[in-house]
Amino acid sequence: MKLYDCSVQDTENRIEELAAQYVPEWHFDRSDPDIGSAIAKIFAIQMQENVGLVNRMMDRYHAEFVNMLDISLKPAKPAGSLVQFNLIENSVPGTMVRKGTRLVSASGPDSSGSVLFETDREIYVTNSRIVDAFMTDREEGTFVPLLGKYRDPEIVEGMEIRDEEEEIEAEAEVNEEETETEEERGRNTIRPFVLFSEKGNIARSILILYHESVFDLEDEPIYIRISGNPELNKRIGNKEFRFRYYSKSGLKDFDRVELKEDGETFELEKHDPNAKFNLGNREYAIVILEAKDTIKQDIEADGISLSSSGRERPLEFVNDGSIDMDTDKFEPFTDTLSVYNECYLGSDVYFSKGGALITLTFHVNYGEKGLYLTKQEEEVQLKIFKKKPKVIAADIPADAYADEIVLEYFNGTGWRKLRCNSDVSEIFARVDAGDYEISFICPDDWAVTQSGAYIGRAIRMRLIKSDNCFLRPGIHHYPIISDMKVSFSFRGHFVAPGRTFLFAGTQRREITKDVKAGGSFIILSGGKYSDDALYLGFDKKMEGGPVSIYFELSEVINTSFLKCRFEYSTIHGFKRMKVVDHTLNFSRSGSIMFIPPSDMAFVTLEDRRRIWIRISRVHAQSASENSLFLPRIQRILVNVIGVSNIVTGNEENYYISESGPNLHFNLPQGNILDAEVWVNEKGALSAEEIERMKDNDPGSIRVEYDMLGNVSAAYVKWEETDSFLNKNGRRVYMIDRAVNELIFSDGKKADIPRVVDDVSFKVRVRVSNGYEGNVEAGAISEFAGTELYMDSVTNPVRSYGGSNMETVHAALRRGANVIYGRGRLVSANDYKWSILSYSDSIDKVACIEGDTINGVYNDADVSFVLLMRDFADGSFSFHSISEELKKYLLTISSVTISPDNIHIVEPIFVSVSVNVWADVGSIDESFETQNLIKSALKYYFNPVSEGEDPGWDIGVIPKISQIKMKLSSLKSKAVIRKISVIANYVDRDGAHETDLSDLKVSPFMVVKSGEHKVHINLSSAD
Repeated sequence: MKLYDCSVQDTENRIEELAAQYVPEWHFDRSDPDIGSAIAKIFAIQMQENVGLVNRMMDRYHAEFVNMLDISLKPAKPAGSLVQFNLIENSVPGTMVRKGTRLVSASGPDSSGSVLFETDREIYVTNSRIVDAFMTDREEGTFVPLLGKYRDPEIVEGMEIRDEEEEIEAEAEVNEEETETEEERGRNTIRPFVLFSEKGNIARSILILYHESVFDLEDEPIYIRISGNPELNKRIGNKEFRFRYYSKSGLKDFDRVELKEDGETFELEKHDPNAKFNLGNREYAIVILEAKDTIKQDIEADGISLSSSGRERPLEFVNDGSIDMDTDKFEPFTDTLSVYNECYLGSDVYFSKGGALITLTFHVNYGEKGLYLTKQEEEVQLKIFKKKPKVIAADIPADAYADEIVLEYFNGTGWRKLRCNSDVSEIFARVDAGDYEISFICPDDWAVTQSGAYIGRAIRMRLIKSDNCFLRPGIHHYPIISDMKVSFSFRGHFVAPGRTFLFAGTQRREITKDVKAGGSFIILSGGKYSDDALYLGFDKKMEGGPVSIYFELSEVINTSFLKCRFEYSTIHGFKRMKVVDHTLNFSRSGSIMFIPPSDMAFVTLEDRRRIWIRISRVHAQSASENSLFLPRIQRILVNVIGVSNIVTGNEENYYISESGPNLHFNLPQGNILDAEVWVNEKGALSAEEIERMKDNDPGSIRVEYDMLGNVSAAYVKWEETDSFLNKNGRRVYMIDRAVNELIFSDGKKADIPRVVDDVSFKVRVRVSNGYEGNVEAGAISEFAGTELYMDSVTNPVRSYGGSNMETVHAALRRGANVIYGRGRLVSANDYKWSILSYSDSIDKVACIEGDTINGVYNDADVSFVLLMRDFADGSFSFHSISEELKKYLLTISSVTISPDNIHIVEPIFVSVSVNVWADVGSIDESFETQNLIKSALKYYFNPVSEGEDPGWDIGVIPKISQIKMKLSSLKSKAVIRKISVIANYVDRDGAHETDLSDLKVSPFMVVKSGEHKVHINLSSAD
């Protein structure tokens, strides 16, 4: 504070003004001064010095007044970070890293030397790595892979039958795929995901039906009957489920699906042919029934059967084994009848319908052919077959007919007779022209054969009896078949699927026996996982502990409604695991630490044999919680532990030859955080007092004995105090960090060390680099000593929270606050000033009484909202001081307040994004204008104070009118035509986006800069 503000120039100007009034005959000349002007100039200089002394007088009074409180400077705050240890691969299962292990970083900010860090607690560094991870959801029945080669599972069991070109293409695709070894997969990191709610589900609920022939139809009806569950059939009709089939181009929907009047039978139709799959040396076509959404509960049915019918169609081929015939009209035994003449009637698609009723319809006419041979021809041609000549009275031609035929099919080893529904052996013997029909049940063992150039299933029609066919002269009455059509039908005759599989979640199992056994069976099922859970799979067993797994969250969550349970895999299932959860149920980034149980065992999940840790919700998500915010996990790391920029020195011995008041002792190191002081009170304590202290508070006394068992030294731990006037007990000391001195009292306000014939007291000092400890991510990369089996160490996040020792100015301000509040924390301002003086990393504080950030009102609650200077770099800085700050406030608070009623939280950050439409006069100004507006908005929405700019207060969000005023004040040639402002923020109710004018401002909110867009329009042609 300045009482006067007077410079040399101001004094000289005043002298010149007064001289003109009182001594006008004298001229005050600065450039060529006379004796009077020189005296005036000297007076102006001396006057400025005196004004300076007067102005500093209030500061001196202030300092002296504060010194009456005996206040010492507060220590520096050590920076904190996290480090991850990595063992040499295939060396040892793990190794222990003790608390206080020293690590070295590269130089910190504003520093040319290295910075030391110490581990905050001990950790067992394991060689076990997370190589698989997936997440399941109870409500949705989903399975989401996060790490490892989890692809969409293959629905079909069996190998697809391809032609040669398709095989070459398939092999090329396989060769192009990137192969990944187990080691390479272990090095991968888990992709970011939302805990218990993530896209990428690969779980399915599918019924898979195999059959060799029923589905091999195009543009023909296929029937699937599901019995015993009308509700399922209704849901299929409502398109909650869908029938699909495999074509050569992949999985496709049927072109038509219709539920028939019986409520059980579905009629399906498709245009494309099926792909074929080989399973168990048989070829199948496949139809699936798939739930559009993974089902949560099993669905049962009493039966499932298949049928189809093929409309009449011409034969695929007709030949006699070597010569092809016209399928529309042909002579099956030629125009010359001969025993064992044959023809092949081919229809591979229809004759593959094992169990179906095959029907052949055709029209028959008869032709006649006369055969007349000379005696010589008869002797030559019929020598072998010639019978004893009959005695014929006259040379009358003999009639030859197709007296008996046989229909046969090939079963893979030979030809077998077809069992027709009526006797067709003499169908051509009556020589009656007309329409005929042949029907039979298609054999299941009908195999493919080759006939001429054709390969496929065919009927062999053979002539096995024709009397007089060799007699000459003769007339052969041969059949002529026209318009032959083939059809089939399973109607009235449904068959079971050849094979049936159930795909539940990610696992496939066969249920063929269940379907054929009769009775109720599961026809569709969800996955086997019934929890909202995260599964982490480790490649090796953890041999020791404590093991640390670090979870880094990407969003600020001040509160969490989640309650999580941690379990581990055993041979008898999953068991509850005790952990120390520093994430506070995933409301913040942090580690979980645990001692691996002895019965932790490898278990196979999803065909992966791993050590599994399961993190699941304690309770199911209710309908009212559907919109609540769930944490987004950025990454998961193993072997992570906290470190602090603290260096613990060796214990030093101090001797006193003469005791007295206000003793000062030099400490060996500077930038002192704290000191552990043990004062030898041998002789001042009786044996009974020593034993009592050892029993009641063993950590406060160290006793040394001589060879005879007598007490040689009794060191009692003394505590540091800020002031001997505000001490707690008499065993206290102060540290003057400005000069690195340990100070004891005068013996009246507090005790002083005694003169003993041994060490008077011992001191162990801890020091810190303060602000220089705020090093970047990856800077902590070396061990200060030798650590066996260690490959590397690094800090995945930068270190935060380091601040230098309290300045004199800050100490004076703190002293004034102590005087103002009389050393008590009662009002909101008392708490506010105490929090601001706790750490330089805190920029602003808001005290909100009776309200909490999760919207619960309670008169006894007090919420402190802390805006950190480095909030843009994440929440680690906040979390590094929040717990200790809460303990500090509870220690110095004068009011009765429960720890459960103090809430230290980060603000709800409202990201404000502005769209600006502006006109500029020329294109050359557009780029400059865009940058000017964007940089101005970014600076304007920065809540942190910088120099003379105080930033935005917590609970205050700028209005649109203020933003317009700010843009109008820019020194720019642009004309602002229009702006739109969008606010985005995240709270426990989820992510929100709204127009700024519609934002309901909470006292917990603080503004920050979002993404700004500037749209430039040329106001005139360039």
